[in-house]
Amino acid sequence: MWWLDDEQNNEHGGVAVTVAIMLVVLIGVGALVLDAGNLYWERRQLQNSADAAVLAAAQDIAGAEDAAAEQTARDFAMANNVRGAHVESFDYDPAASTVTVVTRTGDEDSAGFLASWLAGVLGHDEYFARAEATALIAGAKGGAAFPVIISYCEWEAFLNNPEEFGEPGFEPDFKEEFQTIYLLDPHDATGDCTGPSGHQAPGGWGWLDPDSGECSAYIDEEGWVDGNTGSTSPSPADQTGCTQEYFDDLVESDEPVLVPIFEETNDLSGDNHAFRIMGFAAFEIEGYRIRGSWASDPAPCSNPDRCFRGRFTEYVSLAQYQEGDYATYDLGAREIYLIG
Repeated sequence: MWWLDDEQNNEHGGVAVTVAIMLVVLIGVGALVLDAGNLYWERRQLQNSADAAVLAAAQDIAGAEDAAAEQTARDFAMANNVRGAHVESFDYDPAASTVTVVTRTGDEDSAGFLASWLAGVLGHDEYFARAEATALIAGAKGGAAFPVIISYCEWEAFLNNPEEFGEPGFEPDFKEEFQTIYLLDPHDATGDCTGPSGHQAPGGWGWLDPDSGECSAYIDEEGWVDGNTGSTSPSPADQTGCTQEYFDDLVESDEPVLVPIFEETNDLSGDNHAFRIMGFAAFEIEGYRIRGSWASDPAPCSNPDRCFRGRFTEYVSLAQYQEGDYATYDLGAREIYLIG
């Protein structure tokens, strides 16, 4: 027969207590590791939700759909988190042109909490996470643009409300009908086209020097860009990408191109010009004649004139934030930047 004396009972009892304590500690540590990983994953998902929500809401606001913006943010927050995420706060600051969205764990009905897996043994049954994102709505800053530059007075001629331009909260109201713009031929018959700077800006349009094989000119942050007064499109066409096929595709696509708008030039004579840009606008091209035989069918003007026919329109796109303050005017082409 086997038996344990009191001393042995005490030893085994001490071991049992130690094991029990260690087990609780191990379970607690394991629970914390699991919940910490779960919380990290949740925060990443919430950040994705916040980013998607703020960008979608900003697009509504930039497209004059302010009333729908907050609901759009809520819809996108939920759609971009498999567990659900709700918008805890939504703020649009018209003065700063920023939208800020804060997302929180869970949907509205679950009160925004995430159930703990194992940490309840330590008295923590649930927890939550938050994420915040901010988007900036601003006039397009350029980058790769269509290699045609159009004067301020021609852009203004496409507005129903030119007298409101420059006023706080200005929203361009573009005419629906298409108009024809001629190369360096002012819309104003007197040729007196003065931009906001007060300096004369010759009317019509001119070519920029493309710097890629995609028929586009890169605009830097300084606000001045080199061009020329020649009537011939950039050549050689196969190297610049400015082929007749390229312009025909623009007409057929009905997709607008990002066009720089200038308000003054450094020289009104000679082959080379430098233009100062005031902003960018979206131009939908219906027809063109850019060389004697290079013209759409039908051509909007007869040889030897050079012209584009089209209309300006509102346009919103997502972009990577760029430095540069030269594009100070909102000309209907807007970009949305995720800045925080």
